[in-house]
Amino acid sequence: MSIIVLCGLTTNHTLLEALCSPQALYIAGPTYLSIFNNTCYFFVTYHPVVYEDALRHCHYDGGSLAMPKTKPVNDFLIQEMRKRGYYKPMWIGMHSKAKGGSWRWEDGSKVVPWGNMNWLNGFGLAEHCMALNSRDGQWHDMRCSAWFLNDELPYICQYADQVYS
Repeated sequence: MSIIVLCGLTTNHTLLEALCSPQALYIAGPTYLSIFNNTCYFFVTYHPVVYEDALRHCHYDGGSLAMPKTKPVNDFLIQEMRKRGYYKPMWIGMHSKAKGGSWRWEDGSKVVPWGNMNWLNGFGLAEHCMALNSRDGQWHDMRCSAWFLNDELPYICQYADQVYS
């Protein structure tokens, strides 16, 4: 049985294989994967896309865009982004595209911010998708589609509540 050091964490290789999508393991290997609270996170820093494409890519691999619903998960994702030397925004699974404009996680649950929302970063009303920025540790509302160049961002997928064999 092999042991892998993954972003500062020592983890059993079989745990990585059990919690991460086979496609993610094949594409990225352990370099872009991290495990926290039995959830595998795939940091796709090498392929910036618009929000809908990021969502589609995560779903294709059997996951979703990352949903840091708690401060510990949010802090873990920021730490992992920084460990990889990535200090720009990355898509997470939150949007306000539904009627009424309230922020929702991709699974439909309501977002409860804890002072980590940065509303002063751009165009406000035209920004309906969320990105996590490791530079300031905050969520930034961004434009979902490619009107402008900065709408194509890297993204974080999560694979939770499933075991691969």
